[in-house]
Amino acid sequence: MRGGNQMNCIEHLLVTHWRPMPAPPQQ
Repeated sequence: MRGGNQMNCIEHLLVTHWRPMPAPPQQ
């Protein structure tokens, strides 16, 4: 990965980790 792609990498990790996670409680 090159400079600048770090943000994309972090976002990708977040999305990948959020997918399997249960959705937040909606009120």
